[in-house]
Amino acid sequence: MTSRKFRLGGLAAAAAAATLVGMAAPASAQLPDFGSSGSAGSNDGSSTGSLTCGTTQVFPFFTWGWLPIESNGPRFVDNPEGVAGGTGNGALNFGVNSTSEAVTYYQPTRTPLADAAGLGYNVFLDSTVAPAYQLRVWGANRTDGAADGFTALTWEASRNGGIPAAGQWHSYDALENGKWWSSRDIAGATGRQAVSLADIKAANPKAEIRAYGIRVGTGASASTSFADNVKFGCNTWDFETLPSLSSGSAGSSGSAGSSGS
Repeated sequence: MTSRKFRLGGLAAAAAAATLVGMAAPASAQLPDFGSSGSAGSNDGSSTGSLTCGTTQVFPFFTWGWLPIESNGPRFVDNPEGVAGGTGNGALNFGVNSTSEAVTYYQPTRTPLADAAGLGYNVFLDSTVAPAYQLRVWGANRTDGAADGFTALTWEASRNGGIPAAGQWHSYDALENGKWWSSRDIAGATGRQAVSLADIKAANPKAEIRAYGIRVGTGASASTSFADNVKFGCNTWDFETLPSLSSGSAGSSGSAGSSGS
């Protein structure tokens, strides 16, 4: 296991400070297609394709390819609710203000659905709305015959043991052993019924994960919730605010940016 921490010093620290003061968060690209040769590049020029197993720190100005979909991407925050969510002090704020609002954040990949394993994350909620873990899949066997075979597979705590208690962090691991529902009717998963991922894999042998990430969808009541330490395979993503440039904390550093949609 390795840990990839972005350390600032000298000119790098000054550059990061200038980024905060003089630039908005970088705009990200549309999500649907990520190419055909490994993981897609980041919106800041970095790439996840060569990462080895371990924990990677993700910052607002250095996202390692993480992308929002909606214009209101999640906010990087420091020490939410006064309690750290695991590694470090930062987390992503997935708060929504109305039932028509959604917040999502995804990491591009090219992984056969059959190989999905090591899925997990940490969540904190103030009420009854918990962020969900989602796989965006192409090549599934759609019952309507759609050629692209797109669907979004979602793991929710409420369908896997119940809504977690508010006011504290919860750690979920081995989500691949839980129950998932599909946004489109596909072989093995129809009517948005929660079924085992193993059954979905077996019924969709050619399906490929093009992105994975965290989502609070439309229909959720106004709420505040957080996520951190997103796991996919042997990789863990630790979301942090900017490293301290002096003796003080960087605090909240704003939105993850827009997908331009």
